[in-house]
Order: sequence, then structure tokens, then C-alpha cells
Amino acid sequence: MGEGEAIKGTSLFPKTKNELLIEWKHNFTQPLRITIKQPNTQWKTRSGLTIGATLAEVEKANRKVFKLTGLGWDYEGRTTSWESGDLPNQLRLVFDYDAENLATSEYRKVSGDSAFNSNHEVFKKLKMTVSSMIIEWDN
Repeated sequence: MGEGEAIKGTSLFPKTKNELLIEWKHNFTQPLRITIKQPNTQWKTRSGLTIGATLAEVEKANRKVFKLTGLGWDYEGRTTSWESGDLPNQLRLVFDYDAENLATSEYRKVSGDSAFNSNHEVFKKLKMTVSSMIIEWDN
């Protein structure tokens, strides 16, 4: 889970491009969340989003700018709010990025435990793509 946490889970279709990671609550009777993170997976959202989708494609599917956590910490590049857009609240996305050619001063503009708009100029330069799709249910 991260930060020393563990939870009971199941891998469905393990070691394939369509692997699903299911985290459970209530002793394997109710899913807490499902995570999809394999490249070239066949899993897609209703709007067609999948692993590798660009930040621009996600904004288009949401039909609105949304919020992301800052970079450079354990929970970097994760959606926090769809800002009343079209994507469902149960969907959370994690983004990967390429900061190789980005100045440290620019990287700092979107770093840390804060939320930033997806249309931030620095995010555009980072060529962000979806690395994980998470479907969460209410606790």
C-alpha cells in the first residue's frame, strides 16, 4: 500500500496485461478498490481512458480541468477532484511523467503535498500519462 501499510488483496488475471489488483474490506466479502496498472491493458473507462492516456485526453473526457496532487512525494500525481466534471468520483488516476528536461525551479512549482489544476503550465511540459486507474467504493 505504501508507507508501511498492507491490506488483504487478490490479483485477478495475474502477470497478464489485464491484471486487476483487488483490495478487500470485510474479509474478502466487499471490494475496497480495484487497481489497473499494466501497460497495454484492454481495460478502459466508459469514456475510453486507459493506461497511457495523456493529461489532455483525461481533461477532454472530464470536459473540465481537474485537481492533481503535487509531485515529489509518496502520493504524487494523483487525481483528487474532478471538479464536477464528467468523470465519476469513484475513479482515481495516477500519472507518470518525464521531468528529465525540466528545470528544478519549474518542477518545484508543482511539487509537494498540495493540489494543483491539471492545466498548470508545468504539468503540460511533463508529458503526463496515466500509469494507474483506481476504482474506489465508499468506505
